[in-house]
Amino acid sequence: MPITIRRDVRFDYLYVDDLAAIVKWFIEHPASHRAYNVCTGTPVQLSDLAKIVADVSKRNPEIAIREPGLGTEYSGDNTRMLAEMGSFRFTGFTQSIGELYRWYDAHQAKIDPALLRFDG
Repeated sequence: MPITIRRDVRFDYLYVDDLAAIVKWFIEHPASHRAYNVCTGTPVQLSDLAKIVADVSKRNPEIAIREPGLGTEYSGDNTRMLAEMGSFRFTGFTQSIGELYRWYDAHQAKIDPALLRFDG
């Protein structure tokens, strides 16, 4: 199947295992503030993630962007969180997408391809 993006956008994606580690840290340590932006602080474009998916899959799918230009960026500033934690090593996109891709590949029989098709 091709990878179809309605409009390219920059998002700040966080790998679920990284989120779990951050939540664990805050459970085990007293927080100085009431609120934190839990994010990597490094936004990435959907089209760049699509290229990583294509590379990880080794299938070279077509990558189509339906609407030109960039949509509104959704990212955050994690300075407060990192200052509180001292440091944190985020999982790279190639590794996290690779792990997710391998999970989907192992569970193909449970996936309805019709639900993955572009909806207009």
